[in-house]
Amino acid sequence: MAHSDKLAVTVNVAAGLGWVVAIPEPVKGNRSMTIDHENADAHAAGTAIITDLRERRRVDTRREITAAALDLFERNGFAGTTVDEISRAAGVSPRTFFRYFENKEESVLRIHRQFEDDISDWLVDTVSEDLILSQVEMAHEKVIEQITNGTPDGREILLRTRRLVIKDPSLRSAALVLDSTSIASLIECMGQKMGADVDPMVPRLLIEMASATMRVAFDEWAVLVDAGEDVELIDVYRRTRTTLRAITALS
Repeated sequence: MAHSDKLAVTVNVAAGLGWVVAIPEPVKGNRSMTIDHENADAHAAGTAIITDLRERRRVDTRREITAAALDLFERNGFAGTTVDEISRAAGVSPRTFFRYFENKEESVLRIHRQFEDDISDWLVDTVSEDLILSQVEMAHEKVIEQITNGTPDGREILLRTRRLVIKDPSLRSAALVLDSTSIASLIECMGQKMGADVDPMVPRLLIEMASATMRVAFDEWAVLVDAGEDVELIDVYRRTRTTLRAITALS
């Protein structure tokens, strides 16, 4: 076959019919390479869409489990609710529940993990000279804004959770244990970032003070909202920081 008469063959497979049609077409330059690139791009785009859909479904499932847990905790109390009941209400199996949460308390206290993860990331990206109380507090403030404004129901979930923590002794105990674990992890992370020459009390005081300020702000916010005040958590947190400064100035 002469060079000018060479043919490129495009193969089409009819899905499920098991037959092939070979359609000849003239070869034009690097057409086959272009098709390969186009196919690769299409495959990558399709994979990205599938991954995105799966991630959205994971987020939705996690949110549905949390919503079911909040409903049941509000109705029956933390101690009076089981993982099986939460799973049933969320329309998932207990096995699926444990793929998302380690235990029933984490199903509503996942926010604590998010704070720990976000502050840990901030510590990694921050130079040791900037590890002072005001900067640690500003990092907490950014996480608050992200959580309360990041999703449509983020603020409501946080508020309902904090109400439960205030009113339910069992859940409050679980929250304190989780707080203690997160604080210890952050102290260790900050200590490593500051170096061995820094007094170990410094990272501990910085993290403990910032965390205490956060807990006070959370509780005060929930109380104020329940009292009918139109107030946002970020504003209560800033006021709590100002009050802490005033107290330390009197010492």
